[in-house]
Amino acid sequence: MTGSAFRQNHSMEEIKKNNLVSDVVEAMKQALKKIINRGARKVIVFGVALDGCRPISLAIQSANKSATYDRFGCVKDNNDFCKYHNEVLQEGLKELREQHPDVQIVYGDLYSAMQSVFDNFKSLGECFSPFIHNDV
Repeated sequence: MTGSAFRQNHSMEEIKKNNLVSDVVEAMKQALKKIINRGARKVIVFGVALDGCRPISLAIQSANKSATYDRFGCVKDNNDFCKYHNEVLQEGLKELREQHPDVQIVYGDLYSAMQSVFDNFKSLGECFSPFIHNDV
């Protein structure tokens, strides 16, 4: 979803205004309710990772002169969108936990895990270096 919304040139404001993220999270909640109603008692739901760091996102945005990049060279708007999506998702999971206190619903935070790797890449042995955007 992250890439397609931005590839279709939707701004963050449009995405929020049109409830695109809320609609996706609601669909996820409905699917989870079906799983729970069929007997699931332990569920893990993963958020989205840093989409702005994927090579496809970097390639698509390289032609966009207005794109902004974070300190690692990742597309900032894409990552901000992912963060927003994850916040809405976590709120939705909170509602599900309240409705189903007997079910263990765990949020898998891929965004923070990936961010931690970027933030600590030097202490991880410099096995890779973060993406560095270059206009060359």
